[in-house]
Amino acid sequence: MRLSLAAAAALSIAIPAAAQEVDRSQINRIIDEGLNQSEVMETAAHLTDRIGGRMTNSPQMREAERWTQQRFRDWGLSNVHAEPFRFGRGWSIVRSSARMTAPRLLELGIMPVAWTPPTNGTLSAPILVAPIDEEEDFAEWRGKLSGRIVLVDQPDTGSELRRRSSGSAARSSASSMNISSRPIRPQRSSSGAKKANSARSGTPF
Repeated sequence: MRLSLAAAAALSIAIPAAAQEVDRSQINRIIDEGLNQSEVMETAAHLTDRIGGRMTNSPQMREAERWTQQRFRDWGLSNVHAEPFRFGRGWSIVRSSARMTAPRLLELGIMPVAWTPPTNGTLSAPILVAPIDEEEDFAEWRGKLSGRIVLVDQPDTGSELRRRSSGSAARSSASSMNISSRPIRPQRSSSGAKKANSARSGTPF
């Protein structure tokens, strides 16, 4: 009886040991695939550098969907198609620019906030710095913002200190600026997207 139990214990120990044997050839194949055959960098470069930002329901998102689906097919996946979801209007920027025209010319770098409507041409108006952080700040500037390009914040450090007095508004209004923004027409979501199954690309990477 003791001999049988000892044999059973030895057998139970030997089975896990055998299962832990390492297939070095398979490991080498995995390493080679990751280090020498990977297309991660090429894929990331195409999505980020060539297509660029892919906001939800934007033309760039649709382009990324088409490109990604084709890549899946090229890699041998089948039944590749997009999976729809409900979303409102999309948004994409074509061009935006700003230039200070007084007291001297100065080209400024700007980036519109997503879903900002277009300016429908160039706007030219005096600048007004009106720091607004809290709801009660609106009362201070009520009736003073019409016809101005309003900057609601300015740096807290450096030579340009933050000021909340009306004197700050008087000084800043001596400058003027031209702003032009041309976002494309917002894209409505498509309700005719295909169903997805084994390979899905309904959202941008």
